[in-house]
Amino acid sequence: MGRIGIPDQFSIESVAGGMNNKVFCVSTNDRKFLLKCYFSHPDDNRDRLRTEYAFLTFAVNCNIFCVPKPVAVDPENQIALYEFISGRPLDLDEVTTENVESAIAFYFDLNRHRFHECAVRLSNGSEACFTYMDHFSCVESRVDRLSLVADSEAKKIITRKLYFAWKEAQEFAIDQLKRSAIDPNLQISKKMLSPSDFGFHNAILTNSGELYFVDFEYAGWDNPSKTICDFFCQPKFPVSLNHYPIWFSNFQDRDVECAVDFAVRTLLPLYRVKWCCILLNHFLTVGEKRREFSNEIVDIDIQRRSQ
Repeated sequence: MGRIGIPDQFSIESVAGGMNNKVFCVSTNDRKFLLKCYFSHPDDNRDRLRTEYAFLTFAVNCNIFCVPKPVAVDPENQIALYEFISGRPLDLDEVTTENVESAIAFYFDLNRHRFHECAVRLSNGSEACFTYMDHFSCVESRVDRLSLVADSEAKKIITRKLYFAWKEAQEFAIDQLKRSAIDPNLQISKKMLSPSDFGFHNAILTNSGELYFVDFEYAGWDNPSKTICDFFCQPKFPVSLNHYPIWFSNFQDRDVECAVDFAVRTLLPLYRVKWCCILLNHFLTVGEKRREFSNEIVDIDIQRRSQ
């Protein structure tokens, strides 16, 4: 700790809610830091640490301060130190128009700096989708992975409901593309920077009412249609589609706006299936190992039965 300016005298305590990682609060006499220990697994080769640290470095360099400031990083040991944001998760009734506008403003603030040298060096986001075929393949691979689930009750849901919903959503999307004579192999629109896994489940509200966004392990370049679909489909803090027009009042390029609007309307049923798959990841070995690593699950069977 001394190498990065933290005095010898400090205290450290575990922080709940790390989901995929182990998270700690490091306190000195006058400051607090967040220490994050990143999960890794042979079946999941994503470099969460480098992705998050680079993305936050870019944001802070561009004077975007509604995110934690990066302090120090140790890739060899898969740990990083960040500014500690004191606050709490939002309540469901705090997913207000004002907070939705703040979240969307953050997304477009990031993209006003997309030509910054730090932005150019950022990699593609996790499961980045630039064409309709990318979207289809991404969701299909998630559905296919669930064939490895052994739990009998979960398997019934997957085989009797999820597969049907996936086929129906895909057929709807393909029909929409045919009607509009759109080639599913062509890029939907220009790529933009995405926080990925973007929503109020990854937000902190401070005591002074400021909204901060956290968890950028999957961030990078992506198509905005994926970001928007995820924003409305993540189930922990549902966002009403009444807020949908706010996204499209911010695009500067009319052609991009129209292409993304059509893509979101076409792909939204597909992304509802994707988020069902994400919930069912608890029944896969890698998902279980992530939760065990972060100490988020005390009894894996109880967690599974609650799905």
